[in-house]
Amino acid sequence: MTETEPSPGQLRWRCRRGMRELDAALLCYLEHHYGTGSEDERLAFQELLDMPDPELMRLIAGKPLNAYPLVPEPDIDSASSNSGIGSTNLSQGSDDNESNTAHKTDVVAAATGRTATGAVPLPEQRYGPIIEKIRTTLTA
Repeated sequence: MTETEPSPGQLRWRCRRGMRELDAALLCYLEHHYGTGSEDERLAFQELLDMPDPELMRLIAGKPLNAYPLVPEPDIDSASSNSGIGSTNLSQGSDDNESNTAHKTDVVAAATGRTATGAVPLPEQRYGPIIEKIRTTLTA
């Protein structure tokens, strides 16, 4: 255990949730796997404890976190530049198309939690080994 790592008692307290099922799942992992995990895995478990209960339960249940698609906000600047209410400018230049593509990329990045290069891992990837150990422990 490093100097900044929480004590076993602190971790046990953080495993207490508003859902009894989560209490049992997290405490099982803490008791059976936390001590033998790598430093990265222990850090990931501590991050996992910061997640809200519904998101954590969805991860353990194997359901996607983004159940509802992210709807982008309307582009107010382009709407105000139209010549009239309800009119559209069908002759957009390539700069506008590049801007729209960049906006769509930003929306996808916000919805998935990763950049176009995939640099930021999805929660399912980051916490996958821990979640799998929790599921295995619960079904044993």
